[in-house]
Amino acid sequence: MTGLSLSAVRRQFDRRAPRAADADFLHREVEQRMVDRLDPVRLSPSRILDAGCGYGAGLSILGERYPEALVVGADLSFAMVDRASQEYSACVVSADLQALPFANARLDLVWSNLALHWCPDPGVALAEWSRVLRADGLLMFSAYGVDSFKELRRLGWSTQRFPDMHDLGDALIRTGFSAPVMDMEPLTLTWRDPIRALADLRALGGHALEARSPGLRGRVRKQQWLDTWVQDAQDAQDPRTLSVTIELIYGHAWCSPASKLEPGTARVEFIRGGR
Repeated sequence: MTGLSLSAVRRQFDRRAPRAADADFLHREVEQRMVDRLDPVRLSPSRILDAGCGYGAGLSILGERYPEALVVGADLSFAMVDRASQEYSACVVSADLQALPFANARLDLVWSNLALHWCPDPGVALAEWSRVLRADGLLMFSAYGVDSFKELRRLGWSTQRFPDMHDLGDALIRTGFSAPVMDMEPLTLTWRDPIRALADLRALGGHALEARSPGLRGRVRKQQWLDTWVQDAQDAQDPRTLSVTIELIYGHAWCSPASKLEPGTARVEFIRGGR
């Protein structure tokens, strides 16, 4: 559990929808790295879901890569769904990624770029994605890991609890996936303008915890840690640079055929052989 409030997550993304593309540098960078990871994968999907599609840029990328496929987006934010529908003329639905409005075993690929950590229970989301995938369908996702924003937490900024890579790998096995491949890489974001840094961080994160401070108190505390952050940078070797670590988790796994069997049944294979 991450301590998140779904209603607060929706409000955060509804507010940032009009300017989402202005601070979308990290999503687009991670998106390209995910696309590169697709290159060795042999897959010709006919139905694709972009889970947590945001304002829709990923829908266009997936459509270009798989022009014969039906690409559908889902996002919790009503405003993001409206923008994606208008800008990309795509089929996009507003939905909790932990309770998708799709039938069982209908999708060939579930793609999710930096959305899983916004789910209050990532394990529930993985189980739901397993449900909508067909047997041998592919899940590919990215998420923030436990060390993301660690510099800011040391300064007193409250953040949600980000998932651990190994816990996500275990959850994939529990929820019907096989042969999971997990990878992690740290990415350092740097700024020379503290005001721009604060704006970008708000766009990347936001405060969506269930235990939220009142708005005025939150703004005062935000200014306090921003001042401390700037002072720390001035005391450091490079006083002009503010930096934050993002731990990026990448994962992909295949939906196990065994997970699609009816309860009480088992798969039996007959192998012909001779003496």
